[in-house]
Amino acid sequence: MLNTILETPWYAMGLGVIFIVGFFAAWIQTGSGKLLWGCLGSFIVFGGLVVLEAIVTTEREQIVATVVSIARAVERQDFDEAVSFIHPSQKATRIQALSELKRYKITRINIKNNLVMKLHSNRSPIEASVGFNVFVRGGIAIAGFDEQQGPRYIHAEFVFIAEENRWYLTSYGHLDIRAGLTHHASLRSE
Repeated sequence: MLNTILETPWYAMGLGVIFIVGFFAAWIQTGSGKLLWGCLGSFIVFGGLVVLEAIVTTEREQIVATVVSIARAVERQDFDEAVSFIHPSQKATRIQALSELKRYKITRINIKNNLVMKLHSNRSPIEASVGFNVFVRGGIAIAGFDEQQGPRYIHAEFVFIAEENRWYLTSYGHLDIRAGLTHHASLRSE
């Protein structure tokens, strides 16, 4: 629940409005000055939660920012930047990524809002398993195929390097959207 409040301001804003309107309506009905203090208190508490949400960046938000940065680098065909998000010790993953990126010319990656994450905070360094859908537009670079578009499911493993305050990709894979449903369901159930 705390992560939900820290990842979106809408819950705090919605509850704040409900409490403020409730206290204000009760004040109008009764004229009791204590209810105006309730309005002020609600404004301070729920306003503080909105400010806290803006200040705090959760692990999930950091990973989403990393995924978005990778996607934008791929769209620009900046493969060096895209693989810079892969942990330096993962040479095989870097080679795999560069090989795939050179085969395709991807012009648009639309990341869907269904990212699920299993945080492995008991490991050192902290790791995370994620899964999410993307909608990709592109073609095969060397064959000159026209752009096509379609959904894919991405599963990835990340590691948090505390000294750099940064999440790195350690491995990834992409599946047909239907095959990804099983992986997505297993992550969600953990």
